[in-house]
Amino acid sequence: MVWQLLGNQICHARKLYNEQIPPNLKQSNFDLVVLAAGKIIKEHPDVIPLISDLTSLIQLVDLLVNIPRKGMMLFEVKEGKENKRL
Repeated sequence: MVWQLLGNQICHARKLYNEQIPPNLKQSNFDLVVLAAGKIIKEHPDVIPLISDLTSLIQLVDLLVNIPRKGMMLFEVKEGKENKRL
């Protein structure tokens, strides 16, 4: 699925991968990312936000979404005060 969203472009995959150990979902902001994905689905019901913590390929953003007529969008979800500010 990641490969298809990236348009089969290895150069895009390399930019989103930084050779880190995959996150422990219990120690990440996974609940907030799921909420953000739900908001994206409400605004764009024709897309599927890919939660990067569930992949081993994408490590630099929280959500990867290919929105028709807008293209690829990368989302980083913040916690606490930073999340409210954004």
